[in-house]
Amino acid sequence: MLGIVWKGEEAAGVLAYGYWPAPLGPQPVFPAGVWSAGSEHSVYRLGGADWRVILWTIRVERCPDPGRWSKTIESTLRALIDAGALVAWCATDDHFADPPALFEPAHMSDAVWAALPHGGPFECTARLGEPIGFLSDVDLLCLCGVARLPTP
Repeated sequence: MLGIVWKGEEAAGVLAYGYWPAPLGPQPVFPAGVWSAGSEHSVYRLGGADWRVILWTIRVERCPDPGRWSKTIESTLRALIDAGALVAWCATDDHFADPPALFEPAHMSDAVWAALPHGGPFECTARLGEPIGFLSDVDLLCLCGVARLPTP
């Protein structure tokens, strides 16, 4: 399980993001039922003139069963895609770049560990109990294409 900051304290958790070209459509509904009882989430909105990002900070009370981990992450990202996000992803909290630099390897290499592009396949490189793996730079560039990021 990854670490997050929750109410000023370190805690076990996940950061899940969704990217929309502006304006944001319907607000995504957090899939609380896929996470363990007692887990909590907060919503943070980022944006510019022509883009929006929703960030769910998820504090996990109990890790999902390792056999359900990937499905839990996919269901979480699917909720963002179903609300109109072009790309949904999970990443560490120390690598976020505003569009148009979003997903550029120079800014986000070794940060994104799960992604679900609209109309594309789900990929998750993080396994419970193992060192974290990250999407490749080639995968990040593919996400750039799906997101149709604004140019500076």
